Amino acid sequence: MKAILKRKRVIISLLVGLVLLVLVVSFADIHQLENILSEANIVWLALCVGASLASYCCIAAVMYYILIVLKEKLPFKDVFEIALLSCSVNYLVAFAGLSGLAAKIYMLAKENVLPSKTLSVSILHGFLTNTIAVLFVFLGFYYSFSYVKMSAYELQFGILVLIIAFLLTWVTIKIMLDRKFRQSFYRIGSKLWEKATQFRLTRRWRLDREKADEFFASFDQGMQMLVENVRNLWKPCLYAALDWGLMILCLELSFVAVGYPLSFKILIIGFSVNIFTSLFSVVPASLGIMEGAMAGSFALMGVSYENALAAVIIYRIAYYLIPMIISVFFYYRFFPREEKLESESGLVD
Repeated sequence: MKAILKRKRVIISLLVGLVLLVLVVSFADIHQLENILSEANIVWLALCVGASLASYCCIAAVMYYILIVLKEKLPFKDVFEIALLSCSVNYLVAFAGLSGLAAKIYMLAKENVLPSKTLSVSILHGFLTNTIAVLFVFLGFYYSFSYVKMSAYELQFGILVLIIAFLLTWVTIKIMLDRKFRQSFYRIGSKLWEKATQFRLTRRWRLDREKADEFFASFDQGMQMLVENVRNLWKPCLYAALDWGLMILCLELSFVAVGYPLSFKILIIGFSVNIFTSLFSVVPASLGIMEGAMAGSFALMGVSYENALAAVIIYRIAYYLIPMIISVFFYYRFFPREEKLESESGLVD
């Protein structure tokens, strides 16, 4: 992932994340934190990593079965590599999931999936996983009332976040299922984009309207095909649910490994914090932010800060770092040194 890491913005944000991580660790008793990590149970650690890898297999299975519905069957090994790489790209260049979406579109095109289907597969794949994530945010917010006293401003902010999450989910569902809404949304959105990019500072992001219209027509065709075969999407939905179940299991096993198992309610609250920070953070892999937010939220619910931080570190290594390292071995198959991801869409002048 050298091409991505060469970008100054990513490097600077990575350094900011490292500083934040050091700050988060500085609040803990370092000696106690070292003892907890060194005494972690090896068997539970191995199971934690196993749950993580099984989760990524489910992510790949979601895409694999969506492709089957669209009559575009690829070997599962190839789909797994695409899924893992797109997740890693999204962790490194986090922007509300859009970098991972672009990576999936690009890599599917590399595998000769028809243009009318690449965007449809990528959006549905992201929708199935992220919609379940939003449900966990709602559930975590509901459970938090039992453990954390919120001020009026904190409560208002939480409600605002939930409203935004609900609206985004509703708009996504309408775009997927309602063809007229989808076409209207595109027309209005493209006109607003054209007006916004008339200025000198924004001119470089101006759309090539002809190519954009062609791209949308392909996407519209692919989404219509999915809607017509909606009854065959039960397998992708099942694997999407299994993915999140395994992700929660990975977090629970991290706490079990340090000898501090959690109740379901406390686990879900901390997990919803994990989802929230991963969706909105612009720091690569939410480095420093996620560790601090999750450990802090668990500490507010009575968990020892050192135990919480140790478990979160294990979880982060198992679910984020190890898969990212594995994905490096697939990188140059899809991203030759001389190519750049942004130029592949062909939608921007």
